[in-house]
Amino acid sequence: MYPEDALEAALVDDVVDFFSDVHSKLYKTMSLPSVEEKEAARQVALGEGGEVSAMLAMLEANVGAFAVGDSMTLADVFVFWYLNFLNCGFWDGVTDRADLIVTPYPKLTAISEKVKAMPKIKEYYTKIAANEPMYKCYAA
Repeated sequence: MYPEDALEAALVDDVVDFFSDVHSKLYKTMSLPSVEEKEAARQVALGEGGEVSAMLAMLEANVGAFAVGDSMTLADVFVFWYLNFLNCGFWDGVTDRADLIVTPYPKLTAISEKVKAMPKIKEYYTKIAANEPMYKCYAA
């Protein structure tokens, strides 16, 4: 899942690091004093014109059928993991908000669905989701 080609490997690293940057934008909402403020800040960040929305739109504009190259890599797994992490219930205010997480990013969503369809991924998350409801979005 990690390319042998040096340039493609660097691009995979960029996508992996990119999601750390996205995470830092959302993580700062954790320190807000109330649930309402956290929810509102996350919706703004992921909404049209928000910091995270702009970042995801930039990635969306620069991917094809896969995040890097013409086959599945670790970068695709990170797309799958983070889009589902946004939707899984961890982030109050954005859970199940397809309008913020799925609809604006059809290429990223398609990449996520390809990873989700992998038998080992599906098996793993289906097993975990049986006891941990937060993981259902990874398996569904």
